[in-house]
Amino acid sequence: MIICPNCKSQCTPDHNFCPACGAKMPQAASQTQQQGTYYTGAQQAGYSYPQAAYQPPAPKKKSNVWLIVVIAVVAVICIVSTILLISYIRKIKGKSTDLLQTATAIHSALETDIHGQENIWQTEEALLTTINDPERTATAFAQEIESAQTQAVRTQEAWETQTQATQTQEAYYIEQTASAQAAQEQSVLALLPEDVRPLVENATKVDAPTYLEEVYIHNDYLENVWVAEDIKNFVLTVTFDNPIDVRVNDYWEMGILFRSKAANDQLRLFVKVPKYWELSYVGGSGGYWSTVRSWTATIDALDLSEGGSNTITLVSKGHKGSFYINGVFISDLDLSSRANYGGISLWIEYNTMVRNNEKTIFRDIHLWDLD
Repeated sequence: MIICPNCKSQCTPDHNFCPACGAKMPQAASQTQQQGTYYTGAQQAGYSYPQAAYQPPAPKKKSNVWLIVVIAVVAVICIVSTILLISYIRKIKGKSTDLLQTATAIHSALETDIHGQENIWQTEEALLTTINDPERTATAFAQEIESAQTQAVRTQEAWETQTQATQTQEAYYIEQTASAQAAQEQSVLALLPEDVRPLVENATKVDAPTYLEEVYIHNDYLENVWVAEDIKNFVLTVTFDNPIDVRVNDYWEMGILFRSKAANDQLRLFVKVPKYWELSYVGGSGGYWSTVRSWTATIDALDLSEGGSNTITLVSKGHKGSFYINGVFISDLDLSSRANYGGISLWIEYNTMVRNNEKTIFRDIHLWDLD
């Protein structure tokens, strides 16, 4: 056994190097020196010693992985750059038309600016010429002042003319409206008897319907339409249209209920065509009926023609009243039996079932409050 001079491990004689630490063994060193002397002598004697059969292991080849990675990265960068370059070139081509149009517009603007500059130069030259001629400058200035004054006068005149025209037009509209209202008032007053018209001059016109309709139903109840409520002293005028197809011995009633407190609690003025009228008081328990005044005789003022009409005017004032047919005075009325405030309604009644479902028209209804 041989002791390693380096690590003191025991080694066999056939080891040239210590298997523990790798140090060269002493016998291996002496053999190397002997072989060196032998080889040197052999070489001096001209003897060629054959090469040793042992070949050292070939060095490992370097790995190409990193080279491949670098090449791939470079290739990707090139591809991306190419795509971006193509996109940029397309954008440039797309904007080439806009750039050309912009350049054309700039060129046109420059030409316009040049012409404008030329006009400015010409104006400056004219101004300098004017300044160099004081007499001409003063004359031009005076003309400008005169022109401005003339224009101001014309503007003022035009404004005054327009204002006057507007005022004239407004006055015309006011006049026309007033004329229309006056004409309407005159047409309404024409419905009243002449001796009643002074009563409504200072009276209050009541906002009431001027046109109403009612369908006749043959039963025990009056067909009536409401006009106003809670009024005592008034002037009322209303036109009743005659029914169509007036028959022999045919008659109908048209009337006014006023100072009403309930369904059967009022004064009733009605005209029975062709020759009867009546003022009645209805009220009290069971609808007590009392005839205040009546008249049985032909009423010459009535229009009995088919398609004709009759206008009744009723004046109610305190304990007294009066009524007219078609502008003709018929009678004074005693209203003392019912001196309270109440409603007003119009009614119609026929004597036959033949008139069932027939429509009656009340028109030109006008009411004035005398209180």
